[in-house]
Amino acid sequence: MIKRKPTATIHNLSGVFVGRITQTRAKQIGCKCADIFLTKNYVRHIKLVHSKELDALGITVENYVRMIVEHYNEVREGTHNSILLVVRQTGRTTHDAAAIRLFYDKPHDWWEIKTAEPRSTADLDKRKLLWKKSQPPK
Repeated sequence: MIKRKPTATIHNLSGVFVGRITQTRAKQIGCKCADIFLTKNYVRHIKLVHSKELDALGITVENYVRMIVEHYNEVREGTHNSILLVVRQTGRTTHDAAAIRLFYDKPHDWWEIKTAEPRSTADLDKRKLLWKKSQPPK
């Protein structure tokens, strides 16, 4: 278990630690091992753009992000040097995945969440697959 302070001040932005890209996963996908932070600016952005979906799910932005960080089953290449952590959901027709977009902040050595949103797997399948959780044997 990684022990971290629940909040941190990062470059005059208040942020919440929500997880980590582990060394193992970083090697598998070819990126940097570092903590993942959600800043207040991006909490506001996510609320502004995706409040209807989150309200329908009955979940806060922070809990939605934590759920994705804890349960992602795919990592895909994003746009502009970002990565997407994806939770695929079965049995849904339109938004059958949940995803967060992460950008690595090299000077501060951490990943920043830029957005979190319900997504269509048809859209995600267009992105390069970097890692996929293997299915347990039946």
